Amino acid sequence: MNQPRHLLTIADLDLETVASLCATAKLLDQDRTGRAANANLSQRVVALLFERPSTRTRLGFESGMAYLGGHAVSMSAGEFQFGHGTEDVTDAARAASQFVDGVLVRTGDHETLEQFTSAAEIPVVNALSDRAHPCEALADLYFLQSRFETIEGLPVTWVGDCTNVARSFASVCVLAGIDVRIACPPTYRFDDETIALIRSLGPGSLRFFDDPVSAVEGSAVVYTDVWTSMGQEDEREERLAAFSAYQVNSDLLSSAPDAIVMHCLPANRGKEITTSVLDGDRSVVWQQAKTRLPMQQAILEYVCT
Repeated sequence: MNQPRHLLTIADLDLETVASLCATAKLLDQDRTGRAANANLSQRVVALLFERPSTRTRLGFESGMAYLGGHAVSMSAGEFQFGHGTEDVTDAARAASQFVDGVLVRTGDHETLEQFTSAAEIPVVNALSDRAHPCEALADLYFLQSRFETIEGLPVTWVGDCTNVARSFASVCVLAGIDVRIACPPTYRFDDETIALIRSLGPGSLRFFDDPVSAVEGSAVVYTDVWTSMGQEDEREERLAAFSAYQVNSDLLSSAPDAIVMHCLPANRGKEITTSVLDGDRSVVWQQAKTRLPMQQAILEYVCT
């Protein structure tokens, strides 16, 4: 039996596969039913096992599967048994493998995802973990490709916390040859092992800045995310103090006059980004969010067919 294709982190992919996913997403963007891409997930069923809340990821997979002729079964944390001490994670994976053609897992613990995947006989996709969000990152890369004539050497700046999204975004950008700058307090940077892994993925570069103004100078893209992610609520006040100088606002953007503004959403208006910037002319967050559908459809095709 062929080994199933899994997608847990960007490091699971090579540049050729990423390019193929982006090409498929482009075709699906033109025709979400998949006819243009010869997509055929008719009679296929995937399960969404989400321990944590989701808007764009869940809508993208549920509606994307429906448009492609398949079906998605969604279960929240209170509806499945692993992770609550009532069923072993690997037992749950073996059981799910008997019923569906693929599983999309959103969990707070990446190790739980790895345990689930180790026993699964069907494809498993990381729909977000505390370590990675490859679905968001791939959609972001596709968005950059659609926005800029060329992305090789494109200067992009991440401002704020080195979140799971930041890790995946930096990974896919370095893989694709993009110049990544990260502006954050030194104590909130990735660990040395993560930095080395990201830099090893491709021809792009990864640099860190303490000063957000220096980081965004000359950037084509300024990207931010929340300062306090799910599961970090007890660190909220500490994080607000640490990142207060890293807000994406009009003053910061004056140092990057040609940059567009990205945010993976949901946003804490008035914290990591001001409302005037989020809703302003330079914000592309809604166009960015829209690309989640075709890319997640492309991911479904990649793992399930």
